[in-house]
Amino acid sequence: MYLTDPEAGTFCDNVRKLLVKHGGCWITADPEISIQYLLIVTALYPDNYMEILMRSKSVAEEKSDVTVGGQSIMVNAKKDCAAEIGRVMKFLAKHGLKAERLVLADNMPELVVLSKFSTEQQTAIKQAMTKCAYWKITPIDSTEVDTSDSKTTDFDVNASVSGGTLDIRLFGRVDTITSPKLLALWEKVSADNRIVAVNVDCGRLDYISSAGLRILLLMHKGSEQGVSVSGVNEVVREIFAQTGFIDIFNVN
Repeated sequence: MYLTDPEAGTFCDNVRKLLVKHGGCWITADPEISIQYLLIVTALYPDNYMEILMRSKSVAEEKSDVTVGGQSIMVNAKKDCAAEIGRVMKFLAKHGLKAERLVLADNMPELVVLSKFSTEQQTAIKQAMTKCAYWKITPIDSTEVDTSDSKTTDFDVNASVSGGTLDIRLFGRVDTITSPKLLALWEKVSADNRIVAVNVDCGRLDYISSAGLRILLLMHKGSEQGVSVSGVNEVVREIFAQTGFIDIFNVN
């Protein structure tokens, strides 16, 4: 849930490469972690579960500098989540992976911690586990994997300052590996100049991760008129939209 779809796609591509090379499987609760949390909190605190959920949401938002979406199943526990499960499985298949859902109630050992709760709470928790699953994920044999979201392109940046306006042109990918170069540029330019506005040309930008977005946010907060972004392609625009930055920056 902490990754945008393109970032999740890159992650899945890398997991598949590891599984193909070394064998084994990837077991995770990530696709359904939100619904598991919802059902357990509801079971333990039936009278004020919504208050607890909203408080947790507020704490998470306060600690995060981006709002993210991605492939988690964010649904009400009382609703049918088959469509959401299908959406996530389709996403995995796009990246050469198949998933088997292992229902928790069928695979859960006796938990000592349950003895700390009332009989009613224990029953509610066990019932909740019949609706939740871990996912066993393995490679699809002989598949054509779509790696369009994970192509490696060299990163570069051109910049100039005139009249307090910083003009930046980005090339390739701004990700965890390449973003320090962009950060170093901003720190040097902002230390030597009074920056009023930042214009970012993304016409040659293939991809930007949350690490790159955080640097743009630093620029936005460090300039009087903020950041304007132009020339974004479909992939980059989707990332801006999913993370909420499309409402923060002036995106053209």
